Amino acid sequence: VKSATLSGWRFDGELFYRLIRYGLPNGIQFMLDVCAFAVFVMLVGRINKSALTATSMAFSINTLAFMPMLGFGMAVTILVGQSLGRNEPATAVRSTWSAFYLTYIYMTILALCYWLFPQIFIYPYRVGITDSDFAALEKMVRNLLLFVAFYCLFDTGNIVFSGALKGAGDTRFVMVITVVLSWVVMVLPSFFAVRNAKSLYWPWSFATAYVCILALVFLFRFLTGKWKNMRVIETAPKVPPELPEVPTVGI
Repeated sequence: VKSATLSGWRFDGELFYRLIRYGLPNGIQFMLDVCAFAVFVMLVGRINKSALTATSMAFSINTLAFMPMLGFGMAVTILVGQSLGRNEPATAVRSTWSAFYLTYIYMTILALCYWLFPQIFIYPYRVGITDSDFAALEKMVRNLLLFVAFYCLFDTGNIVFSGALKGAGDTRFVMVITVVLSWVVMVLPSFFAVRNAKSLYWPWSFATAYVCILALVFLFRFLTGKWKNMRVIETAPKVPPELPEVPTVGI
């Protein structure tokens, strides 16, 4: 059997084009989404130091929900891509909904904990803060965790359904929708709210609305089924003629 190890290092223009075509929008979407939330935190910081601290604490606590969801989203992307590569869109649909149900159960339990037992998540931040300052922060963070508990239920659909679309190669749609909505629904309204009202809860309302609307858009895109006809790789790779298609054992 001949080895292709030495010849495999050569530049593959078609493969590089696919990496750019599907990978670049995905990278830009993730980068600009992070930038939008960074700008959001900066805007909240213009209110006062307590608002900035409470927001940072709430987002830090939110990682307990976000990071496992991110893992499910990556898994869905891989499974959908593999299923469509085998021309099995029904398997891709089943994988997506299975991930959604599992993630939604986890998020529901965590959201209830944010709502009913917020002190469990807030207490570790007690170190190094005076009693009076911590009491004020605790009240603010408790209120912000209500926002987190609500939008996390929608963020489940956001991560899972966008992951499915990415696995099908619909990365450009995900990028455009994320960038447009993050600025139109969250960043710009938060800027005017902070400038005029100086209230912490108005920006958080816009951030919550952004996550919810984004999830609904991705769900609608998923349900339309257009992604089922997309392929990252249109043709399956052929087995080299030097290799038997079915392994055989000589007797």
